[in-house]
Amino acid sequence: LLGADTIVRHGDSALQQRYLPAVADGSTVLTAAITEPGNPYPTAPRTRARPENDHWRIEGSKELVPAAQLANAMIVSAQSD
Repeated sequence: LLGADTIVRHGDSALQQRYLPAVADGSTVLTAAITEPGNPYPTAPRTRARPENDHWRIEGSKELVPAAQLANAMIVSAQSD
């Protein structure tokens, strides 16, 4: 259930409807990419996110992503403009 709490607290209703039922029934595995190399402050990510057409471009690197090989979706901590 890693990442589901973030969707519950911060996701809009469309995002919640898309992911939470699938996480609950086990058909989707979420993970979270938070920690960054050399950055001791996970609440101040150096990774950047910017809108590009109909999606977001993520630029940066993450150090530890639990269960990444199993995940269907990922929460990524990033700063946006």
